[in-house]
Amino acid sequence: MNNEIKTLTGLRGLAALTVMLYHFLERDEYFQYYVPSIIKRGYLGVDVFFVLSGFVLALSYAWYFENGVSFEHYKTFVLKRLARIYPLYFVITVIFIFRYMYLNGHWIGNYHLLACALLIQAWGFGLSSVAAATWSLSTEFFAYIIFPVVVFFAVFARPAYAVGLFALSVAFLCVVASSRLGVNGPLDVVSWSSILPILRCLAGFCLGLLGYRLSQVNACRKFLSSPAVVIALMIGLLLAAHFEAHDLILFAFFPLIVLTIFYESTAARVIFANRATYHLGVVSYSLYLVHPLFVPVKADVEPILERHIGNFAHSLTLVAVTLLSWGFACALYRFVEMPGRLFVQRVFLRPRAMQAP
Repeated sequence: MNNEIKTLTGLRGLAALTVMLYHFLERDEYFQYYVPSIIKRGYLGVDVFFVLSGFVLALSYAWYFENGVSFEHYKTFVLKRLARIYPLYFVITVIFIFRYMYLNGHWIGNYHLLACALLIQAWGFGLSSVAAATWSLSTEFFAYIIFPVVVFFAVFARPAYAVGLFALSVAFLCVVASSRLGVNGPLDVVSWSSILPILRCLAGFCLGLLGYRLSQVNACRKFLSSPAVVIALMIGLLLAAHFEAHDLILFAFFPLIVLTIFYESTAARVIFANRATYHLGVVSYSLYLVHPLFVPVKADVEPILERHIGNFAHSLTLVAVTLLSWGFACALYRFVEMPGRLFVQRVFLRPRAMQAP
């Protein structure tokens, strides 16, 4: 944490907030004329996570595999990633299991539970996630497994290989976008019975890795570290969303934004590393996983309140579920996410490995 890039943490927080508001508002007809266009495309916040993960993991772990793959480094890498995501993932999944049984009155299929336990539910086997938002964790887990291979081609291999990986990533995005399986947009593909979610994740993840490689080039640093570039990219993204540009165009901004704010210019710190956005980034993982629990709460409570207080019920319930999600996220971060991470590291990793990034 001493080497933390706070602007990247803040971007993760804004992405989590966007995903949460998207889920709260996507079916609320009252807010349809008031919701910013970027929120209506909030499902793309998950793609921001994928790009960020690739970039940050290259920043933290690429050196593990600079001279090849050793069993010790690979084991440490995978265990540290599982320590990061699995304890909270397990608790949220258990909560969703009880919620499912309460609402549906019967047990969930054993194959679904086994797939969720192994984090392979979104690998194209036709097995659904018990907890709604965890499909993306499953696809990222796949990226973790092949990380030594993709980081070699993205970061350490000759430029021609990096260009090839870039072309492959773009091809993956085009395949996903042209599949016509998107729920609310071309890239909003979460189908359990295909490998398209994995392709979606790998595309963003690899572009994040390639962004890290570019970040080490002095010419990129001189140009992209300018505050004007950060502001121009953010304005461009908002305008593209406002004029309903294709998902692929919006996606093209994500690696560039990650790359520019990595340099922590004044504008980047003001936008992404202020106290509010940084705090959201710290609890973003918990916020991302817990907020789906409150989506049906909003849908159930809103009509009841509307009969008593009119249209004000929409704003009141939105504020209430947002605050509840944030409050639970803070509690889960403090009492589950951080203690769980430390527990797994103490049990499975050597003290020396625990001190690695």
